[in-house]
Amino acid sequence: MVNTTENFKLVKSLLKPYVIKILENAKKERNYYLYYLKNVVNFKKDRIALSDMGYYGTTQRSLMKITGKKDFFGLYMAASAIVKEKFLYKKKYGFYKFPTSNYYQNHFIFESIMTAPHGSYLYCKNKGNFVTSKKLSNQKIFNTKKTFHKGIQAFCKDFVSIFPNFLELKASNSFSDIMYVQYKNKIFHLNKKIKNSFYYDNEYTRKEENLISF
Repeated sequence: MVNTTENFKLVKSLLKPYVIKILENAKKERNYYLYYLKNVVNFKKDRIALSDMGYYGTTQRSLMKITGKKDFFGLYMAASAIVKEKFLYKKKYGFYKFPTSNYYQNHFIFESIMTAPHGSYLYCKNKGNFVTSKKLSNQKIFNTKKTFHKGIQAFCKDFVSIFPNFLELKASNSFSDIMYVQYKNKIFHLNKKIKNSFYYDNEYTRKEENLISF
């Protein structure tokens, strides 16, 4: 195992025989992404905003790079104020504080619920199609996830019915951020099916998955 942040020279020497192949593949994949994007948005007319969990604007920065457009906006659950590129500074917004919010400290709960039935997109291939990760436990028990999603939708509908002019309300993250840590205070009764439905997986950083304990 090589630490890419500390052993850069070693990593560079190991990758040297594959540089041409990597660059050729990157060029192809860039064209695939552009094909996909041009079928989704109009770069000349649309104002484009990305919505994501967070945190550093990596996807936003990459899309700006491959498209040559610097008018992408990022709307994140939590976003780091530290940016390497100045053009990202005023185009990246977070709802919860980074890295001190309860949301950020317990983001794995949010990630486990707000997952997709097909798993993570790994990369784009020809004709704008995406290759997905293998199905892990979150996908195998996706019917349970649907129950959570229906509950979230029901809450949103109730809220809108009570506050039809909700867009005029001043948004605050205080209450919802407190809720992210209440499971530690044991104020909720979770049955076995619910407890065993939370898995943390991220194929960009790991190959295994972990059952989240409550």
